[in-house]
Amino acid sequence: SCGLKPPGGTCAATAECQTGLVCSAQNVCCNVACSGPCQSCTLTASMGTCSPVALNAIDPSSTCGVSASSSCGNNGKCDGKGGCQKWPASTQCQGPSCPAGASSVTLEKTCDGAGNCNMGGTTNSCSPFMCNGSNNKCNETCASNNDCVSPNTCVGNLCGKKAPGATCATTDQCGPGLFCTDSVCCSAASCGACKACNATGTCQNAENTPCTISDLCHSQGPNNGMCSGGVCTSPPIGCDDSNPCTDDSCNASTGCVHTNNTISCNDANSCTNNDACQGGVCKGTQLSCPGATACAGAQACDMSSGTCKPTSVVSDGTTCNSDNNMCTPDVCMSGVCVTGASKACGTAPVCHMAGNCDAGSGNCSFPVDPDTTPCSDNACLTGKTCMGGSCQGGSPTCPASTDPCQVTTCNAGTCGSQPAPDDTPCAGAASCTLDTCLGGVCQTGMGPPKCDPGTTLGCLAGVCL
Repeated sequence: SCGLKPPGGTCAATAECQTGLVCSAQNVCCNVACSGPCQSCTLTASMGTCSPVALNAIDPSSTCGVSASSSCGNNGKCDGKGGCQKWPASTQCQGPSCPAGASSVTLEKTCDGAGNCNMGGTTNSCSPFMCNGSNNKCNETCASNNDCVSPNTCVGNLCGKKAPGATCATTDQCGPGLFCTDSVCCSAASCGACKACNATGTCQNAENTPCTISDLCHSQGPNNGMCSGGVCTSPPIGCDDSNPCTDDSCNASTGCVHTNNTISCNDANSCTNNDACQGGVCKGTQLSCPGATACAGAQACDMSSGTCKPTSVVSDGTTCNSDNNMCTPDVCMSGVCVTGASKACGTAPVCHMAGNCDAGSGNCSFPVDPDTTPCSDNACLTGKTCMGGSCQGGSPTCPASTDPCQVTTCNAGTCGSQPAPDDTPCAGAASCTLDTCLGGVCQTGMGPPKCDPGTTLGCLAGVCL
């Protein structure tokens, strides 16, 4: 389309690009010319903006070039920051040097990652050996004195005194202050058990080598142990005596030790309790069982259950006393005195309160009601009151009989009559005789004369004249 090209548009000249853009070295419209090494205006993420190319990417401008690794210079790749990458650190830039006739070796040099060959290159002495010019290393053996640094001499293919850690046969082969220990030149004349001198020239732990333990807490005999961590170890002997009442340990000089303790234990006797260790033995306190009772003989501990059980029992229903209360008739049931129901005192007499049972005697007592308390013990009398525990007084409820030969009665609150006693005096309305009752009937005219003949003129209609 017509118009100036945007960022990232292909171009041949800046005039083709929008204002503020230039035609970059990559022939696209960009914010700057972007002509430096390891830069580009055509990166997908930043099209039209000059940006560094990725780390380890090949320089698109080909201006970085590839120099020899010995120079530690550019390696033809980008550093991810818009610059040329140098040969990385640890790249060898100079080999070791130990020319014939020299007594020192110069170690290899490596690049520092910044374009300099300055890492390493340390010079070390080969003494007592000279350099081996064929491999640029120090001699390790000698064939003649020329292979040794003077004044050392070649003895048994070795120059002078040996360094710490060098193999040896005798101490005089080792340098000053060294000893030939464990066939190497060592700083110690002896390393002791489970240690040995090694290539460091010092005593170190001799792991997994046989050793001998002489204490009585381990099995006895030569090579009865194995070195571990610089110590001769082996499985300890068993000191467990299977007795919970001893604390088991081992003394290196005397062997197993069994110390009595006082911990809780179980003596396997169900008839003891509070079991505890005493003098190395588990002992418990014998269970105390009750003696004989009214319903059972003396009790003894039953080993199968660990509980007290009576040795004999009396018959069920036998009288006993479980609570010292005569008001509860107790009886034996299965060897146990069972408390009975409380005794009922029954209905209180008139003018007495509810009964109380005396626990000591089992007898009921009825307290007297207060005097003047209303009472009733006879339905034919009303208004009776208590007096000294007796129901007294009251007025009849039935009318008196008009027949002298009949007596008024009250039966269950019903008024009635019954014959008066025989010979009870009675008289008819016009009787002139002294009559009496017989069988509840007045026998009129059958008695002696009512009037005295000596003092009266006679009797008329029951009236003496």
